[in-house]
Amino acid sequence: MKPFKLNSTTYFLPESWQEVTLEQFQRYHATQKDAKLGQLEKAGKILNIFSEAPLTDVEEAGAELMFRLFERLNFLKEEVTSEPVAHFLFNGATYYVNSLEKFGELAAYDRVVGHFKGDMIAASGYILAILCRKKGEVFTNDKNALTEQAKRFEKGLDAQTVMSLIAFFLSSAQESRTVSQFSLRAEAARQKLRELLAATSMSGTDGSQPPSIWRRLFCKLTLFLISHSKGS
Repeated sequence: MKPFKLNSTTYFLPESWQEVTLEQFQRYHATQKDAKLGQLEKAGKILNIFSEAPLTDVEEAGAELMFRLFERLNFLKEEVTSEPVAHFLFNGATYYVNSLEKFGELAAYDRVVGHFKGDMIAASGYILAILCRKKGEVFTNDKNALTEQAKRFEKGLDAQTVMSLIAFFLSSAQESRTVSQFSLRAEAARQKLRELLAATSMSGTDGSQPPSIWRRLFCKLTLFLISHSKGS
């Protein structure tokens, strides 16, 4: 980390992706994607993200100083390497990358990827919270617990480690095939559920009865069975 002073306060800029937290990398990624920002606005925001200097102070600083500081971020020109890593040390404990085999794990993964609209970087903290556990730890699809763990990973893991862990997950043919097959089955199930809900939202055969709670439960059961069907 390289120090610099701004308004009598010392801040630090990273010199490699290993010194960038996942949270910073996610914010950097979002800034790069933001079509509403000009290139110099992005540069200012990136300095704010990596140094944690207030954005207002960055914007009010001399332009020459900001250009010199941004030139220090040469590592941004390099891609984050992703040599597969199967485990890592975090807060004194070893965490291992697990496969997605149980329905609860797959359901949580599907929910997270859907929520972040397929943006794997934005979703990476939650994906790691689903995949990575200590030896003998059992996964539970608890949204609050997953969110808390995701936030801990985002603040405590560096971008280099995260990309290596996800690379390990994606490099496994069995895991990738499982996720792919589940995604196809889940989409088929969602389509079938839409059709069933549309059908049961109509009036009964006598033209007066609304859809019953039992029909709704039947739809949910059908969704469950289709999602589990290996032939779908």
